[in-house]
Amino acid sequence: MALNKAEDIRHKKTSLRDVAREVGVSASTVSRILNNAPNHTYSDELVQRVFETVEKLGYTPNLSLRNALKQFEGTLPETSRRRTNNIALILEESHLDVAVPTFDPGATIIALSEIAREMGFNLLITIVQNTLYLPQPILEESVDAVILTSEVPASFVRMITAHVPVVTINTHIDGASGAQRNHVAAFRTGIEYLVELGHKEIALCYGHNNEGEKTTHEYGAIISIMKEAGIKLVPEWIQPLYCDSSVMGREASEMVRAYLEGPNRPTAIIGCDMQTFWVYHMLREQGIKIPQEISLVIVGNGSWAELCDKEITLVADPDAEMWRWVMEEAVRLVETPDRAISHIELFSRLVKGVTTAPPLK
Repeated sequence: MALNKAEDIRHKKTSLRDVAREVGVSASTVSRILNNAPNHTYSDELVQRVFETVEKLGYTPNLSLRNALKQFEGTLPETSRRRTNNIALILEESHLDVAVPTFDPGATIIALSEIAREMGFNLLITIVQNTLYLPQPILEESVDAVILTSEVPASFVRMITAHVPVVTINTHIDGASGAQRNHVAAFRTGIEYLVELGHKEIALCYGHNNEGEKTTHEYGAIISIMKEAGIKLVPEWIQPLYCDSSVMGREASEMVRAYLEGPNRPTAIIGCDMQTFWVYHMLREQGIKIPQEISLVIVGNGSWAELCDKEITLVADPDAEMWRWVMEEAVRLVETPDRAISHIELFSRLVKGVTTAPPLK
């Protein structure tokens, strides 16, 4: 029986160059796409063409690629997986930059690793540069579940959940379990404490690393809390800072100048952890006495507060509680595959330090 063209192609030994020739790119480009090579990014359209051509020509050199093709087609059966007792923590490369304000990768890795060991599991760390591909541990079927630390495209989550359950840290993703801290409620706690001390002229040191809808909503909600509390809103005191380590010092310096050079000064400052850490040190350099002249509250990651030379008043993220819930949820989903996903909202707590006091009369 005569073979059609596609079948005839499959019966030939196909090389990487054949795939490249069919797509119209170099063999090195095809290789980088198939291996998710670091420091290289390609359009979704090109990636799709490469995978479709690989399938068309029957180019499947190894197990990882065969599974990649199956996941691309959505045909990798869940029943083919074996229990590994490994859980992958997937980090985007940007999370290794200290400028990410709400995430401490070192502390997270250490805590999750310890909790995983308590429960008889191992934590594998996977760093990805983009979300067009399945991470290697999933292709190799070497993990039972995945923990994600940032918002990623829904398509990426669907690719993963087709194989293993997903649990998220501090972000909500449809189709995945997750734990989130309530950042707005944390700011409310800090603002209400300052108002209780008698402060009405409060500066907001709010940092962000994107202009997304979540950031806009969060910033607006914090401003509303300040208005409700009767705080005097001075535009120069409430401008958000961009969280980029290359410009943070300059932006924080400009913010401090705005605090100090106007006709009035704020009696207190409340802000996100890294930005307020910078502001704290610049105020000290200017000879400002804390809390006698200006009180200061940090909201967020306690590791930034620990870098200061005083015991900072802190609205501390519920990191320990979040890490434990996330790992326990991942294990529950592994051990009970039919279990429904779940979500939890966690709240920060006020830790009073020596950087807050009633305002001077």
